[in-house]
Amino acid sequence: MKITDVLIIGSGVIGASIAYHLAAKGCRNITVVDKGSEPGFGSISKATGGFRCQFSTNINIQLSLLSRKKLLNFKDELGVDPGFSQAGYLFIASNNTEMNALLDLQKIQKLHGLNEVQKASIDDISKLNPFLIMDDKEIEGGTFSPSDGFIKPMSILNGYKINAEKLGANFLYETDCIGFNFSQNKIIEALISPVHSFSRK
Repeated sequence: MKITDVLIIGSGVIGASIAYHLAAKGCRNITVVDKGSEPGFGSISKATGGFRCQFSTNINIQLSLLSRKKLLNFKDELGVDPGFSQAGYLFIASNNTEMNALLDLQKIQKLHGLNEVQKASIDDISKLNPFLIMDDKEIEGGTFSPSDGFIKPMSILNGYKINAEKLGANFLYETDCIGFNFSQNKIIEALISPVHSFSRK
C-alpha cells in the first residue's frame, strides 16, 4: 500500500532531522519508520556526545562549523536545549613529531575558519586539565579549541522529532520497510510491516 509521499527509514537523529527540515520547508505527508520500539533505540542513545571542529580535512571542518552554528541556535529554533557545553577539546603530543603534526593541523583548521584553535604549552595543559597526571609522562605540548565540547544526543533527537511531529510528520516504531514497488524505474509504493517481539537488551 502507498503510505506516504516521503518515507524516511530510521528515526535516529539523522532521520528525525530530515523529517523536520523537509516539513519546515513545506513538505507534507512524511512518514518515518523504525524497527526499534522507541526513539534512540539504536546508536544515538549510546553516543558519548563529544563535539569538535578540530579535524584534518576541509569538508569535516566546514561541516562541523555548520553544525556548531546549528547547535548554538538549536534552542531558539526548536525550543529544546541540545546540552551544548563548550568545555573545549585538548589534543596532547608526547613528542616533537606529534607536536609538529598537531601544528600542521592547526594551520589547516585556521585556514578553513576554525580561528580559535590555539597552541597549548605544558603549563597551559596543566591549567586546562588539572586532573591530568603529568609525572613520568613525556608531553611536548598540544592544541586546544575552546569552542569544542559536548552535546546531549538524545535531546537533539527529541528536539527534531517533536518539531517534525508538530509539522505533521508521522513516526512509526516497531515497523520495517520490507520493499518497494516500482513503475518505470520510479518508486510508487513502499511496503512496510510490523516487527514483532522486539526487546531492548
